[in-house]
Amino acid sequence: TGDGELCQFATEAALSIRGSVSYNRGGGVIAYNTTSDYRSKEEFGLVSEWTNPRTLIDKIPVHLIRMNGSDVVRPGLIAHEVAEAGAPYCVGGKKDAVDEKGEPIMQSLAETPLIPSLLAAVQDLYRINDELRARIATLEGAA
Repeated sequence: TGDGELCQFATEAALSIRGSVSYNRGGGVIAYNTTSDYRSKEEFGLVSEWTNPRTLIDKIPVHLIRMNGSDVVRPGLIAHEVAEAGAPYCVGGKKDAVDEKGEPIMQSLAETPLIPSLLAAVQDLYRINDELRARIATLEGAA
């Protein structure tokens, strides 16, 4: 009843909470949370200071897919392609893995870790857009 944590996930070594599933009754929202408190991580700078986030985003192919057993066609990603593009931290399992009977062991993909790169890429595009607008305004003023 009410709001609150439904489930927590922790590491066993120091019992450090790494995520949770919670419910917000007022919003009717189930939240799948990853710990993001600044005290739980080291920061190495902005993504755009280390790499061009658009490079990663440009490398990840977005396909129209239909899951086996479904009749819904939708946009989707392929796990090994995301890993190969530069985001192996989003992918679980090995490409083409099989069990002892030769049955496929499917890879998994967590798309949520791509959100910071998407945000950084959008911010980068806004900066470029603002710079272009300023240049255009200067050029138009000079004409």
